[in-house]
Amino acid sequence: MTSIAIILAGGSGLRMNSDLPKQFTLLAGKPVIQYSIEAFENSGLFRHIIIVCHPDYFKLIPDTPKTLCKQHIISGGASRNESTEKAIHYIRKFMKDADAKLLFHDAARPNISEKTIRNLHTALSKHSVAVAVSKMNDTIYETDTNGKFSEIKNRDLLVKAQTPQAFRLSLIEKAYQLKNQDKNRIFTDDVSIIKAYIPEQEILFVNDNPWNIKLTHPEDFSVLEALLTV
Repeated sequence: MTSIAIILAGGSGLRMNSDLPKQFTLLAGKPVIQYSIEAFENSGLFRHIIIVCHPDYFKLIPDTPKTLCKQHIISGGASRNESTEKAIHYIRKFMKDADAKLLFHDAARPNISEKTIRNLHTALSKHSVAVAVSKMNDTIYETDTNGKFSEIKNRDLLVKAQTPQAFRLSLIEKAYQLKNQDKNRIFTDDVSIIKAYIPEQEILFVNDNPWNIKLTHPEDFSVLEALLTV
């Protein structure tokens, strides 16, 4: 059974107030994206790593050591959903294995652990969907449409979705085929698409490091630099 890592690196970095997308900015001496590439390569689990980004930044993707893992760089879409779908179509050009294991990861999460990668990869041996999550430690308020206090959520029942998100190829392909019949809906992650169009599908949660945070705002650089240089 073939295993493929897909690193989604198409973000524009607008909230970072930078001309260079955050995934290519230096963090503790290396481009942000390099941490994810190395984590998947070092796991020794994957035959292919597919990096999805805008063609303008192909040259900024760092070279990696020659290993048994083949690196592919492909053009992304206008949204995260489109970039995921492009990766699926690209994989189908050379992959006949419908049960292939796919792990999708956001390049803006450089603090991904090899343990989480391995746990998700193992989960796909018995499940068709698995997602990295961390528990909520804060009290969560819900507001109404006017931004006013509505209710307090039970944090014991809440988890925070992270990446990687892991799928069997045939399942995520089917979910996107169903989504394409409903063009008006936009989703912020791929597990949500499974839930929307294949609601009977069990989704396994894999506990992850709560510090697998997404680089979103300028101040996040300081936090991640501290974590990555410990």
